Amino acid sequence: MTISEDRQKQSTLSQEPIFNRVLTNSRHILIRNIHMIQKQITIPEDLNQQIQQRVKLSKESEERVIRELIEQGLKTSKPLSVGEGLSSLAKLGIKGPSDLSQNIDKYLYEEDE
Repeated sequence: MTISEDRQKQSTLSQEPIFNRVLTNSRHILIRNIHMIQKQITIPEDLNQQIQQRVKLSKESEERVIRELIEQGLKTSKPLSVGEGLSSLAKLGIKGPSDLSQNIDKYLYEEDE
């Protein structure tokens, strides 16, 4: 391949979206076809230790293990409907003023005495 052909190929490749590029090294070919978003989170030490144990057992990357755990958690926990959320609040048994609906403005906008 000539230098001009190589530059033309690089130019074409750099215009291509990253998720269509084929990345190669001496041992692997990786095709990126999923748009990923990078997040930074803080987790407690005990959670980190559990993740590290799973990484060692699975021999997968930490990144992949965390993604799989998140996917599993999202599949098993269903979001609450509005009715279920309100029902959960009612079960807490928190009592407010008995005249709240009649004096809402008083409670919202007047200063405590």
